[in-house]
Amino acid sequence: MERRGWNPLPGVDAGTWDYLNSSWIAERYASYFAGHPLFEVDQAILLDAFGPPDAGKTIVDLGCGNGRALLPLVELGFQGLAIDLSPAMLDEVRRAAEQVGLPITCVLANLVQLDGVQAESCDHGMCLFSTLGMIQGRRHRQQALRHFRRIIKNEGTLVLHVHNYWYNLFDPGGPWWLIGNAVRAASGRLTGTGRPELGDKHYPYRGLPNMFLHVFRRREIAEDLRRAGWGSVEFVPLRPVTLGPWRESAWFKGLRTVGWVIVCRS
Repeated sequence: MERRGWNPLPGVDAGTWDYLNSSWIAERYASYFAGHPLFEVDQAILLDAFGPPDAGKTIVDLGCGNGRALLPLVELGFQGLAIDLSPAMLDEVRRAAEQVGLPITCVLANLVQLDGVQAESCDHGMCLFSTLGMIQGRRHRQQALRHFRRIIKNEGTLVLHVHNYWYNLFDPGGPWWLIGNAVRAASGRLTGTGRPELGDKHYPYRGLPNMFLHVFRRREIAEDLRRAGWGSVEFVPLRPVTLGPWRESAWFKGLRTVGWVIVCRS
C-alpha cells in the first residue's frame, strides 16, 4: 500500500496512518459494524453518565470515527464536537449531520496534540471503541488523557473504552502472543529503545497489513487516568462474546473480561 503523505506524528504508528487515510474504511464503516453489540452497550452507559439531554451542554467525541456514538446524543438534544485525525471519517460525520440538520462541529486533530481546543470548553466527553489504544506510546496516551481532562469541565464526565491485555489468554494463539510480547517489551527496555511496550500489537485488519493497537492492564490504565487528574473512576467489565456489562462476581473475572468501559469523573 502506498503511504500517502506519511509524516510521523506523536502517537501515530505507520499502520494507523494507513487506516486514517483509507477512505474506503470510512465509507464502509457503518455497514461493516452494523449490529455490533458494543454500540448498544455504549449508548446505555453514555446516557446514564451524561444525564438528561441539554442543548446548552456540549459532548466531545475524541476519535469520533463516523460519529456513530455522537449523532444519537446530538439528536436527543446535546451539542456535538467531533474530533478525529481521519479526514474521511469527518466527512462521514458532516454528511450525516447535514442530512438531519444536527449541530456538530468537526475538528481534524491528533488526540495527542489538542492544544488548539479551549480548556473546559466541553461538558462531557467520550473516547470509545478502543481509540485510546490506537495511540502508540504510553507517554503519548498519557498526554492525550491530560488533554481530555483539560478540555472537559471540572464537573464533567469522560467515558472511555479499552481492551484487556489478559484476555489474550483465551484467544487462539493468545498465550504465545503474551509470551512474545513480554520478551519484546523487555528487550526494548534493555536496549533503551522503549519499543514495543507491553501490550502493543500489530495485526492484519480489513485489508491493512499492520494495524496497531495497545491493549491495557487494568492497573496501567487506572494509573494513567489518575495521573491525568481523574479522581473517580468506575470500571464496567464487558462479557466475552455478547460484550454486555459483566456486573456480577465471577472466577478470574479480571482475566476473562474482554475489556472495560470506564466512567471517569473529576
